[in-house]
Formats: sequence, structure tokens, C-alpha cells
Amino acid sequence: SGSGVASVTWRARQSGGGSFADLASDTDAPFSATWDVTALPSVAHDLQLVVTDNAGNTFTSPSITVVVDSIAPTVSLDSPGSPISGTVALSASTTGDATTVAFSRSPAGAASWTPIGSDGSSPYGASFHTTAVPDGLYDLRALVSDSVNNTSQDVVAGVRIDNFVPLVVSSAPANGSIVA
Repeated sequence: SGSGVASVTWRARQSGGGSFADLASDTDAPFSATWDVTALPSVAHDLQLVVTDNAGNTFTSPSITVVVDSIAPTVSLDSPGSPISGTVALSASTTGDATTVAFSRSPAGAASWTPIGSDGSSPYGASFHTTAVPDGLYDLRALVSDSVNNTSQDVVAGVRIDNFVPLVVSSAPANGSIVA
């Protein structure tokens, strides 16, 4: 009520002290801001709002505490060996707060990833049906995500897929021959 809101400013500091620093301001309702936390340490931070009305009066909210998580979990993709054929079980292990591991393939060196499957619980794995792709060299990738979309990956490069069944086009001696 009164003269109306002129601006809202968001402020933050690392919990435990120090001065609040302005993050962003908005002068248009609905008031909103974006906070890029990717470069911040993964610790607790205090947030507060400063609201200024059209008459110049200000109100500073009590602070709230949030925990910034900018550390990605790690993943290790187990090599399936090479060459591979048929249906191959892929597996990966993780450290950190992993929620999903997505498995994908790419022609070797192309970094053009096609999904194979994903798993949301440990032990992480997926079935790779190699007969669905042409024979050749491929890179396999495991991409791990956590609950706030921090990601990291591990790649096993140069895995040969060989589903080609060799054919006999001639044999010696010929069928029905008498051999001495």
C-alpha cells in the first residue's frame, strides 16, 4: 500500500559474516532476478531483499540461508572392452551427490552424442544394443548429474563394434571331392 514499490534489490553474502553485496535489482513487477552461483564456493549463503517504495522509503527483509552446491559429482565409465558385439552391459561408478547417469555413443572423435540409456540409481548401468548401429569405431560416454544439474563426464574412446558375421565364399577342397 502507499506509494507503491519502485524497486526490489537482492543481496547476498557468505554465511558467517561480512557485508551483503547487491546481486540484482528490478523495477518492474513482477519482480525477479537471476543469481549465477557457478563461480561461488559450495557453502551456505545469506540472502535478503531491499524494497524501496516510490516515496524513497526502504524495507530490508530478514535474511534467509541457502546452501550453494556448485560441485559436480564424478563418474567413471567401465570399459566394455573392444571389439564388442550384440547386447553389451555398460556400467559406471560415481562419487558425490549423483542422481542420474546417462550413457551415450558417438562415432569416434565426433563428439556427436546419441543416447543409449540412463539410470537413476546405483549401480548405474545400461544395455547397449550394438546391432542397432553400423560397425566401426565409437566413443562411449557416461554423463552424471546431481539434483541441481551439476554435471561431469567420462569417455571411453575407440571402442570397435563388430557385428559382421564372416561368410565363407569358397572352400577347398570342393564339396564332394575325393581327396587322396
